[in-house]
Amino acid sequence: MKIAWISGRDVEKDLAATTEINLAKSLAFSGSEVTLFTPGSILAEGFKHEQIRKIGFPGLNSISGARNISHRLFSRDGIVNDYDVLLVDWRYVRSLRVFLKRLELPWIIIDRGPPAFKGLLNRLQKIYWSSGWEIASEFAAGGFVVSKKHSEFVRGINNVEIHLHEIPAGTIPNPFLGQNPKSANVLKLAYVGSLDERRGIQSILELSEKMIRSGVKHSITLAGDGDMRDDIEVLAANNEFLEFPGKIGRNEVRRLLARCHIGIMPMPKIPIWRISSPLKLPEYLASGMAIIGPKHTGNDLGLEGQWNRLGGSEDWVDLAISDIGSILSNFSKIEESAIVQSKKFHWDSIASEMMVCIENML
Repeated sequence: MKIAWISGRDVEKDLAATTEINLAKSLAFSGSEVTLFTPGSILAEGFKHEQIRKIGFPGLNSISGARNISHRLFSRDGIVNDYDVLLVDWRYVRSLRVFLKRLELPWIIIDRGPPAFKGLLNRLQKIYWSSGWEIASEFAAGGFVVSKKHSEFVRGINNVEIHLHEIPAGTIPNPFLGQNPKSANVLKLAYVGSLDERRGIQSILELSEKMIRSGVKHSITLAGDGDMRDDIEVLAANNEFLEFPGKIGRNEVRRLLARCHIGIMPMPKIPIWRISSPLKLPEYLASGMAIIGPKHTGNDLGLEGQWNRLGGSEDWVDLAISDIGSILSNFSKIEESAIVQSKKFHWDSIASEMMVCIENML
């Protein structure tokens, strides 16, 4: 099968683009011909990559890239009909609606999560998100979402009637795990992702303060970028318990996680995070980490295991503090349970499921 996939994620800069890269690679290794159209530049392995031009303004990249895509795929000399199916990120559906409505080739909308920006940009993206689903409901062969809750949310907001299939975030085995033994004296915690206020980053700082008061020797690494970046950078420069390497590459992320005991998922129990399938969950599991944070459907996906130390909602920090001793004393079993659970989220398995879904929608 020949698959064209249009995504709004920058594969060069956006860590979350691990999804597109690894799914495209796994789909290609399973026998499909995959061409990924995205912003950014990458050395593709097993699949083809075509770079989409964009402007440097968050939230509007898909608007600027639509003309470039329409010229290359949908013009008189376009190549869209060379494929068997087209996968389209929700960000591009509204901008490409003229072409998608009359397209004879079956196409599928992909929603890896609704808008997460704040303010005016959020309102603008919500218009594109809702409009994209309205168009897809009438003209698409089906849709991909990340979780059951996400599917319910999409159907509830947009009255979508097409078939929706759940494709969660995935991982690869961490190649750096076991290269260096994890510290037996200092508890190492990590958060990797957007350093945005609405992701509950402030609660990580509260966690560190309470561990200091409890006499817990620890180190918390926060890696990423976002609206709290400057605050985190200043705090880390004056706090021996906090480390801030900034935004790091994918291999650096895996090296970091391989030497840590606990992964932090601070996202609060609000709609945007309750319906998510966060990439950091399977990546933490593949690194043999216990996971702490507020317990809700987006953070634990209903999964159980000794690694799962999520708890409470407003009081998750206090619950984590009380559980620290248990985590340290049982860490070998926790690590084993996390790695076993992570196998469920390997990209090859997810790609196989995705391929079956595509075939059923066509």
